[in-house]
Formats: sequence, structure tokens, C-alpha cells
Amino acid sequence: MLSEKNDENAVQKVIENEQLVNRLRRIGFGILIVGLLSAIAVFIFASTANNADGNVVAYENIGGVSYPVDASSSKGYQYNVERVGGKSTLLAVELDDWFASLWHGKKLSYTLAFLSICSALGCFLLARLFSLPPHEDEVDNQDWKG
Repeated sequence: MLSEKNDENAVQKVIENEQLVNRLRRIGFGILIVGLLSAIAVFIFASTANNADGNVVAYENIGGVSYPVDASSSKGYQYNVERVGGKSTLLAVELDDWFASLWHGKKLSYTLAFLSICSALGCFLLARLFSLPPHEDEVDNQDWKG
């Protein structure tokens, strides 16, 4: 009687495990599809202008093409930041500017694609880990506890 109940519990756990694995795989595919489609849409409709903040202080003309010069990329701004806070502050400001630039324009599409691929891979990895059979040591320990 006791062994039949243990067998039923084991079968129930296997079924629940398979449902969890399938659910994780579907979630991973959903994240991947929605994320990549969103990244493609942002890439197509994003403006090519680099000036998302409106901090243009000047324009440089190179080869007949005008390029905006952002206030944070000017030598005077960098000198003042370094003078006030040191090189570490200048590095922190540059890192902050880079991170903020990931959420505008075409770079946003790359960010969306990267995040959706990483999230989907995480779901697939979890599904793979849950689908693996337990090691022999774990099975022996479960029998001993049970």
C-alpha cells in the first residue's frame, strides 16, 4: 500500500515537472518572439538623430555633413567635471551617459534584442535544468530519508 502511494506521488511529481518544463519553454519562446519583434519595430521607426537630450552646444562640419556636438562631449565640460570631482567622477559621468544612451533611438533596439535573448536563454536554461534526471546520490539520499 505504501509503495503504491509513493509510486503515485513520484508519477505526480514527474507530470508536474514536465508541465513546468513546458511552461518555461513557452515563456522563453514568447519572450524571444515579442522581444525581437519589438526590437525590429524600434529599429525601423527609431530616429537616426543622436540628439535625444537636446544638449547640443555646437555643430561640426566634416566632409559637408553637420554633426551635433553634445555638451558632455566637449573638452571644456570634461575638464570642469574632472576639476571638480576628479578622474573617477569623470569616468562615472561617462558611464552614466553611456548607460542613458542605451534607452534612445537605434541603441534601444539593440538593448531590447540583447535583454530578450538573455531572458529567453535563462528560461531555456531553467527548463533544461528541471528536465534533467536527478543524480544517483540524490536518489540514494531520498530513499534514505523516505
